[in-house]
Amino acid sequence: MLHTKPWTLEQNDAAIQRGNHPSAHAFTEFLREEMGDMRRKGMFIVLLYELLRDLPQLRISPLGCVPQRERRPRMFNDYIQI
Repeated sequence: MLHTKPWTLEQNDAAIQRGNHPSAHAFTEFLREEMGDMRRKGMFIVLLYELLRDLPQLRISPLGCVPQRERRPRMFNDYIQI
């Protein structure tokens, strides 16, 4: 549960414009494969932002990726509280 007030449309629009965490660009192919696999398993669903934009509790979280020593990278969402 979030304890801060809902984001405005302007805050969510700005987050969409900002895009993903810079680390996501270094691992684009891995993230495509990982998210595609999760989508095929029914763990993720891909929707257009325009369909969700007016949801009152929506907060946009940039996607990123962290390299792991001797393991595959780890995907993360950078939850930001404003």
